[in-house]
Amino acid sequence: MSETLKLLPDDTDIAIAVLGDVCLDLYYFITQDYAEYSVETGLKTRTVQNFSHELGGAGNVAVNCRRLGARKVDVYGIIGDDPYGEMVRRIFAAEAVGTKGLLVQNDQWATHVYHKVYHDGVELPRYDIGNFNLPQDRIIDELMEELSSHISQYQVVIINEQVLHGMHGSRLLKRLNALIEQYADSIIWLTDCRKMNDLYRNTIRKLNLYEARELYQSMTAGTAWQLQPSSPQELTPQSSRESFSEASVPSPDKLIQWLHDRWKRPVVLTLGKEGVLVHDGRKLTAIPGLHIIQQIDTVGAGDAFIAGLAVGCGNGAALPQACELGNFSAGVSIQQLYQTGHPSINAVNALIKDPDYRYNPSIADDIRYAQYLHGTDIEIISPERKGVYPNRFPESVIFDHDGTISTLRYGWESVMREMMIESIAGKDFSTLPVEKLAQIAVQVDELIEKTTGVQTLIQMYELVKLIRHHPFVPAEDILKPAEYKEIYNRRLLDHIAVKVERIQSGHLSVADVTLKGVVAFLHKLHNSGTRLYMASGTDEADVIKEAELLGYAELFNGGIFGSTGNISTDPKREVIRRILETVDHDGTLRPDQCIMFGDGPVEIREAKKHGIPAVGLVSDELQRYGINKKKRSRLVLAGADILIPDFSWIPELGSWIGWSR
Repeated sequence: MSETLKLLPDDTDIAIAVLGDVCLDLYYFITQDYAEYSVETGLKTRTVQNFSHELGGAGNVAVNCRRLGARKVDVYGIIGDDPYGEMVRRIFAAEAVGTKGLLVQNDQWATHVYHKVYHDGVELPRYDIGNFNLPQDRIIDELMEELSSHISQYQVVIINEQVLHGMHGSRLLKRLNALIEQYADSIIWLTDCRKMNDLYRNTIRKLNLYEARELYQSMTAGTAWQLQPSSPQELTPQSSRESFSEASVPSPDKLIQWLHDRWKRPVVLTLGKEGVLVHDGRKLTAIPGLHIIQQIDTVGAGDAFIAGLAVGCGNGAALPQACELGNFSAGVSIQQLYQTGHPSINAVNALIKDPDYRYNPSIADDIRYAQYLHGTDIEIISPERKGVYPNRFPESVIFDHDGTISTLRYGWESVMREMMIESIAGKDFSTLPVEKLAQIAVQVDELIEKTTGVQTLIQMYELVKLIRHHPFVPAEDILKPAEYKEIYNRRLLDHIAVKVERIQSGHLSVADVTLKGVVAFLHKLHNSGTRLYMASGTDEADVIKEAELLGYAELFNGGIFGSTGNISTDPKREVIRRILETVDHDGTLRPDQCIMFGDGPVEIREAKKHGIPAVGLVSDELQRYGINKKKRSRLVLAGADILIPDFSWIPELGSWIGWSR
């Protein structure tokens, strides 16, 4: 989003203190293999196939700050006199996090531990330790004395409140608010709280949308959470509510304005996959969400965000840019499955260099926001593109192939879906319960939906992850991604062979396997002197062969480009960038010189990144005209400026966009 966002350096000279609930997450991955019946109870046991441990809460935030390059990170919190507390200390020592402020309370305190059990990729009920903790006054006083004695060393202090029955009570609140007031001008104070957002004053508050909505409703209904002096560890609502109605709270932009007006301080509102809203006291900035095609795990995303935000603020970034860094950090974290997630400098910088954003999510999610050119099926997403061309065709036009020009490969999703389900189930495919196959199918459908438009080999890498995730195929029998791609390609070639034979025999015409009006449009562009390029995710030899079969290969005088099988890069993305480098040979590319047509998110995103208009094809490949609503959302999210179902609307599109009058 921001051209001014700098890459993270390998290390920085900033020091950060993290005060809050230190937790330990223990992960158990269980299976029925080698299970037995207990002699004592007669109950069937569960076998732990793998297990791991991660810090959570303030501990995870501290580790993330170190991993993102902060020179000095100290944690302030409470652990119990138990083996779990020793595990916490060992992890901090390995991560070079300072623990002088990590105090041990011997009585009425157990280290906060969350036992997380997974079976077949599904999380089972959690077992928690520490819900009956009571912080002692002397421990709180000792902790605050330790923080106060070192406070001048820090540029940023993060206050983390994650546990309902944790260390945050009236005594800590009073002393911490006094310290915040004393150092309000010299230290950046960040709060990341579940329930106490309204209680820590003079801080930059980071909330997620649910927390903000809950706070709004409790405040406007007079049911705000308050600290009870008789039970300093407890936060108690004045009236109980199980949930709140989203219809009863403002939209996110109005909600963050309400929060800012209430606190008179900057506010950061995270919106999950839809990004971040930032009110820095002067203006509201929207940071779009990141498009992630892999399976995600959102546990720890908030910790990664606040760590990135803190490192950004410590490095002197303005609040919106620091929040962008937090957004990238969370984007790295959610791709790390079954763990709290730790963003590395290299991974965050890779996202900063080449991000994929989610654009116009409200329009994408709700067809009621669609705005059509009067009397047409042309949906206008970016009205500012009207009249962008000076009464002539653009100098260069880039086309995707499958689904944009050709329908020869229509049905590939069904072929891939069937092949992936069978590959995941392995030898158990014919005997698995219908319900289990349906669960696998849901995961496969999500994979295909997220990866549509990227090269097949990448899709097969994701398939291998799913196969490993399930217990049906032994590790030694899992094929390589290229081998699964070969299986899919054979099935797809069988699928399209009938069409090819019928085209060659004359039983099908070119018009039967191309979108309505596209061939005539290609000829018109070519005859007008426009340079045509084709960018395809299909293997290059195959796409050239198909274009020759259908008779329009020679029209693409700029070239036909396809996948070369290099997994290190996305072929369509690289092809489009090569094309744009050719078009923009002198670095003066203008929007009126080029346009993109495509039905996949990759080509639309690349056009968006380079500032050229992108026309998304919501094409119905079965009947070759009309709207396929399933394509609409992903094209809008990718950044399409205009949506058309087929090329029969080219005269109306040309009139609106300016190349014809």
